[in-house]
Amino acid sequence: SSVRLLGMLVILWLPSCGDDGSGPEPNDDTVASVSVSPNSHQFDQLGATVQLAAEARNAAGDLLTGIAFTWSSSDLAVATVSVGGLVESVANGLTIVTARASGSAVSGSIQVTVQQTVSTVIVAPQDGSVEVGQTLQMTATALDQGGAEVPGASFLWSSSDPTLATVDQAGLVTGVATGPVTIMATSGAGTGSAPVTVLRQDLEITEDTNLQGTVEVDEFRIGAGVTVTITDDLTVDATGYVEILGSMVGSCHDLTIQGDTAVTLKGTLDNGCDAGEAGADLTLQADGELTLEDALVVSSGEVFFNNDPTLTEADFPEPGPLGASGWGG
Repeated sequence: SSVRLLGMLVILWLPSCGDDGSGPEPNDDTVASVSVSPNSHQFDQLGATVQLAAEARNAAGDLLTGIAFTWSSSDLAVATVSVGGLVESVANGLTIVTARASGSAVSGSIQVTVQQTVSTVIVAPQDGSVEVGQTLQMTATALDQGGAEVPGASFLWSSSDPTLATVDQAGLVTGVATGPVTIMATSGAGTGSAPVTVLRQDLEITEDTNLQGTVEVDEFRIGAGVTVTITDDLTVDATGYVEILGSMVGSCHDLTIQGDTAVTLKGTLDNGCDAGEAGADLTLQADGELTLEDALVVSSGEVFFNNDPTLTEADFPEPGPLGASGWGG
């Protein structure tokens, strides 16, 4: 009976030495995967930042805590990344930002794209001017929302009033008629503008020539010894200074010379008519100082000298006597 009891003890003891799987699993801290969030990012301006986060998991998919990561960017010229995963955009392009678990070769990464969009357009020059018939080159600069220049931006140019000034798609402005106009450049969502004033051209006559009709200029000058022949009624309308050192002659045609500043006559004005013809009027108008110096004025019609009414006779040279053929001073 003692033998039988020993067998029973052995049989009862053996199961207690086995593992039925009901005990606790050992911890698995081996990094099997690393993920980065967000899973991608696109910048639309330079100098902007985004904070990335990384997490590590074991083969069972369990989140591992206390894991440190080493961050890197495949192209630092496009975007940089700090030791804490803060990414900053540097230039347009694409880079891969990677987080590698310390002490492991396992890493995760995302694609970061930098593609600037235009927020603002700056047009230069501001307050430019161009004469009628002349050109002015305008330039435009596109900026993103952060104020960084957007390279390679294209622009659509336009004029607020093409009857005053036109602009081509290279930003070249051409003056058409006097007056204020606004030149605009648009790129993407940004539009910039600049005021431009279209001015009259200066006219300096240094060779004998013919004139008639209405001549609108800024400054008007006739050089000494030069003769301008008036072939029909003529009006010279100058926004600037008028200086006549030579001669303006024409048989029986009305002549009006208007200067918005000063008018100086040191030459000859002669629109006298032949015998039997009706007289032609001659008007010399200055909004500022009117000066006649060694001048000769000949007319068969009425002669009008007008100037700023605030000026007095003391502001002008003493005129000579008005003879039958004209007024010499």
